[in-house]
Amino acid sequence: RESHDVLGETLRPMLTNAMGSSIEIFDTRGIPGGGPPPHTHAWEEIYVVLSGEMDVHLDGKTTRLRAGDLAHVPANTPHAYTTIDDTHFLT
Repeated sequence: RESHDVLGETLRPMLTNAMGSSIEIFDTRGIPGGGPPPHTHAWEEIYVVLSGEMDVHLDGKTTRLRAGDLAHVPANTPHAYTTIDDTHFLT
């Protein structure tokens, strides 16, 4: 499966709508200070940290995630994240 570079991060699709799935999972490798600007979308999302650390900004609250932690983003909820180091996570 082909990887995609987005805002300095590498996303490798593992499961997608195009593959016939109703959920999507990407193996993501972030860079220090990386991550998208605040946004919303109509689907739910999760972040599962495999290594490194990231801050998840969810509806005005920031939570630090470390390896083994996860965060759930409900649909239509303002959110963003900031990777602290070379963070490896699933989204």
